[in-house]
Amino acid sequence: MPVFLLTDIESSTRLWETFPAQMGWALARHDAILRREIEGHGGRIVKHTGDGVLAVFEGGRPLRCALEVQKALAGENWG
Repeated sequence: MPVFLLTDIESSTRLWETFPAQMGWALARHDAILRREIEGHGGRIVKHTGDGVLAVFEGGRPLRCALEVQKALAGENWG
């Protein structure tokens, strides 16, 4: 049975309004972290939603992936 993981950047519209020059870089870094963790834990990205992704896991380790994504995002230097 497939497991789906859906992500979303909280308050992304406000962040774009407040930090327009930095958000392009930040979103690219966010997406790279998600891609690395999702693919590294046996999942694949099905759709980009602008400020998040929809990923599917056919096996793999979706819960571990979600935890590692949170750790990686929290540990990132966002400037």
